[in-house]
Amino acid sequence: MKTKSTLVHSHPSEGAGSPQVSHINVGKTNIPIFIIDNCYPAPDALLSQLSLSKFQPRKDDHYPGLRHQSPLAYIEFVTNSLPLYISRYLQGQSTEYAAKWSSAKISMSQFSMATFSANALKPIQCIPHIDTHSEKEWALVHYLFSTPLGGTAFYRHKETQLEQITSSSYEQYMNILKRQATTVGLPPKAYIGEDSALFEKIGQVDAAFNRAIVYPANVLHSGLIPNHLTLPTCLKTGRLTANACLVC
Repeated sequence: MKTKSTLVHSHPSEGAGSPQVSHINVGKTNIPIFIIDNCYPAPDALLSQLSLSKFQPRKDDHYPGLRHQSPLAYIEFVTNSLPLYISRYLQGQSTEYAAKWSSAKISMSQFSMATFSANALKPIQCIPHIDTHSEKEWALVHYLFSTPLGGTAFYRHKETQLEQITSSSYEQYMNILKRQATTVGLPPKAYIGEDSALFEKIGQVDAAFNRAIVYPANVLHSGLIPNHLTLPTCLKTGRLTANACLVC
């Protein structure tokens, strides 16, 4: 796949109304991040449907806010349409990647709304995370808000220089994090934004209404959530995203 290295992607693609796919690469290993503007065909209708739903916190979930299961229509969209957007974009760039994406399968889908203030965060919520150490899974974040509540950033762990955590590096990485909690100290009670004592930011994608990003689920990442704001708990003004995992 041809690569285009850049740190920040912030401007929506032209051609409002139809899906517009682009990509950036971040980090030393050129990790691909796909960006899909005008992602969902009827985002306002989706928001209207979700307004009737009750979002709730989930046990054993490190997400700093509320969740709700995805409507069937959205699951069908992620299953049938979204992989084709990426597959068609990759035609002529990488036949191998295009073929993989054309047969991608969804393994999880839910809606999320970040609501925790910075002082309510646990230490694990103040550092970048991965969704899985599998090398075959990709994460989807679909932004469904217009207010400036932050996009998504990607990180490198300074000591290990790891940007992606695989099954072979996971145990070592977690042991180092535990040691650093004592030797370096716990992170400040805040959403991570720029570089920290342990992590270096290697790229970001800004949020835009009806923009989706798709990236390897084992890359270190975090929402770029403003620490100075009180996060709204209303769907119309809150930091609402759809999240899914795809296997290909």
